[in-house]
Amino acid sequence: MSVLFWLFGLGALAIAFPFLFHLIRRQPQGQMEFSSLMFLRPTPPRISRRSRIDNWLLLLLRCLVLVLIAFAFMRPFLPDNASLLQDNTVARRVAILVDTSASMRRVGVWPEVQSKIDSLVDSFEPQDQLALFHFDQQTHTLVDFDAASNRERADTAADIKQSIQSLTPSWMAGNLSAALTSVVNQLLQINDVEMDQAGVSQLQIVLVSDMQEPADLQTLQMFQWPEAVKLELLPIEPAQPATSDARVSLVAASSEPSDTDTPSETARLRVSNVRRSQEAGFEISWTGIEPRPDSDYEQPVSPARLPLQVPPGTVQTVEIPEDFSRGLGSFQLSGDSDLFGNQFYAATPQLRKLRLIALSNQGMDNPSTSLFYLKHALPQSANSQLELNVYAADQSEWIATIQSETPGENVTDCVAILIERPLEERENEAIQTYLQQGGRLILKLDDAETAEQLQELGGYKVAGSWAAEDEKVDYLLLGDLDFRHWTLAPFQQLGFNDFTRIHFWQATAIEFPEDQQIQIAAKFDNNLPAIWEKTYADHTGSIVGITFDWQPERSQFALSSKFVPWVGQLVGDPSAGQTPVSYWLGQPLPLPSTMDENWKVEALAGETTGLEMGAAQLHQSGDDPPWLSVSRPGIYSAKQDEQPIQYFAVNVHPDEFSDHLILDQQFETVGIPLGRHPSESEQLQQERLKKDVELEEGQKLWKYLVAASLFLLIAEMGIAGKTARRIQESSAT
Repeated sequence: MSVLFWLFGLGALAIAFPFLFHLIRRQPQGQMEFSSLMFLRPTPPRISRRSRIDNWLLLLLRCLVLVLIAFAFMRPFLPDNASLLQDNTVARRVAILVDTSASMRRVGVWPEVQSKIDSLVDSFEPQDQLALFHFDQQTHTLVDFDAASNRERADTAADIKQSIQSLTPSWMAGNLSAALTSVVNQLLQINDVEMDQAGVSQLQIVLVSDMQEPADLQTLQMFQWPEAVKLELLPIEPAQPATSDARVSLVAASSEPSDTDTPSETARLRVSNVRRSQEAGFEISWTGIEPRPDSDYEQPVSPARLPLQVPPGTVQTVEIPEDFSRGLGSFQLSGDSDLFGNQFYAATPQLRKLRLIALSNQGMDNPSTSLFYLKHALPQSANSQLELNVYAADQSEWIATIQSETPGENVTDCVAILIERPLEERENEAIQTYLQQGGRLILKLDDAETAEQLQELGGYKVAGSWAAEDEKVDYLLLGDLDFRHWTLAPFQQLGFNDFTRIHFWQATAIEFPEDQQIQIAAKFDNNLPAIWEKTYADHTGSIVGITFDWQPERSQFALSSKFVPWVGQLVGDPSAGQTPVSYWLGQPLPLPSTMDENWKVEALAGETTGLEMGAAQLHQSGDDPPWLSVSRPGIYSAKQDEQPIQYFAVNVHPDEFSDHLILDQQFETVGIPLGRHPSESEQLQQERLKKDVELEEGQKLWKYLVAASLFLLIAEMGIAGKTARRIQESSAT
């Protein structure tokens, strides 16, 4: 005999109530108080009949009824030994996925991971198959399912514990979506193989992480998560959290106005303090790094510490002095008990001085000249300075400044040469050499006489000049604009391509032979060329021609909103191609396209100080330029034999400093079922309970017990009635 709900058996204890009711001691009824007895001690009469059980049969019937009712609620059934319970249990295949991104380096987090992994492995049964994976930017396998299936369960558990003890978090950012997708695909693949062999497993992933909210979680919406794979979350919190936890990072380096013509760069730092922090006072300092002897870096002087207040759960942005802004070194945050994220490396590029050479007989300080407006429209950046150098007809010293010492090497400090005067023979030869080296010429043909003297260089023929006073129209407009040409590329968007309000009162009419490689970017509404470009097949140099003057007496172009971006596009962005202040770990570090085995990479700061890397760490695929990959934050230098040194500041990705935790609802929103599959013992217990329920439903012994209880109650009522009449008759006699 077995029962389904044995707790209902506690109801059989109710048989104690009949005994209590029979043995209860009652006081005599109908008492009357007498005043003469008030000084006597009350002595109740001894009642012997009420202290004894008069009818044992009646008592036993009542107790038996209670026992039968309680036993009926227990749902008893008779086990069927002929129907043996079949073992339909399915083993679990569990993938333990451990987060080893940079955020796991916080104080007290990783020891807690190792402790929980040991307890987790011991909680599984011998039939379960286990595998260990870890992820940062990539997903890595430590203990695979194939290796675990061919070994004893104890050996696999020992391998997992040993692997997790020898594992340390990396400095890379975590890619949770890619890791979950990769592990799910491996689970499905190995399960499909075993299904072909008449086997099946319950698939489960245990995610061990600090549950920092990833930036790529929404990408899981595009992945069809299988319902058979469940995800169990094992959040990690340090046993003893740090009293403070702050982060420092470089926001930007922007150009601020100054009293001089040289732009001054002001760097800004962002300091964030998490909500659980108990500290608010911090200090920022700068630690400079001495560059190599053959470097041209100028190391700034370390200033005093900068104090700041950052209350918990807030972010503060602080401007730092100029001597922070350029050089090799790191910003350090002090006053934080958790050192993770308290250092930010910076390798600000040196200030580049670029030149725009103007061969003109005009000055650039007179507002009546076109060079005055060109000077004030030149683009500037925080790390480069573009100057306008004017040379008259009797000044030829500019020739030596553009000639490269190495034959065939491109000139880098001269962005373009503007010509608006006739050239001497020596200057013409220098111009041809400059073009062959990849330089850019800008011919300003606003004067017909100058245009005739430069027509051999530009490859055009002068057809005269146009002036508003000589024609019937009052002005010219730009009517045919090719926004696909690079000189007009900034005006491609709708709303920025309206040139109808710019009037031109003077221009030079030119014609082009058919054999010239000419591309016209803009024409006037009378079909005269306004902006054109001549290219060459044998070298990368080019000539850009302009047949008008932007000076306000001849056109409205210099006073329009189109002039400044057009000039910036014409002379080129001086900040293009510069090394940024910081790279993130995992981001390729660009190198020049020419690379051989003589490249040498050295770590100047960080945990890998003094480490030298050869060509093995350099990567190149197909026609893409080579790039360098590093795995730790710090400052790195890359140098080839005669090439200038390149410096790279590499820091931990800012996503690893997030204070937001991922919630269970976010996983459920993207269709990931949370929970765990039952073990084999739990499955066996469920099967046994299911079998017992089927037997009980078939036998229904509780009905017979309830019927027997009703029969005993009827008998008890009859016996109690007879006993009561007999007592009444005896009392009457």
